[in-house]
Amino acid sequence: MNDEEELRPLQLREPRPALGERARLVGIVAWSSFLAASVGTTVCFGLVDPAAVQPEEAPSWWTSRLAVYSLGFFFFWAIGALAAALALLLAGAVRMQGQR
Repeated sequence: MNDEEELRPLQLREPRPALGERARLVGIVAWSSFLAASVGTTVCFGLVDPAAVQPEEAPSWWTSRLAVYSLGFFFFWAIGALAAALALLLAGAVRMQGQR
């Protein structure tokens, strides 16, 4: 490769089409609820150790630490998604009332 080829600008790719409003809202809900679930799982299992529960007291789905961590994360993710979706719904209702 010579110096002339190195100095030539890179070919620019065509820009991707912009996401629609619905896709952006889904992304906002999914990403914010994922981050909330990450923090919630970290705090919860930083305070509670699943291995500390006596085996006879544990429910049937409590098969291993990893299973409890995974189910806890998905629980927190679902709660976060529900809260974020409700917030978007309420923000949309307020915005619609302001336009009247």
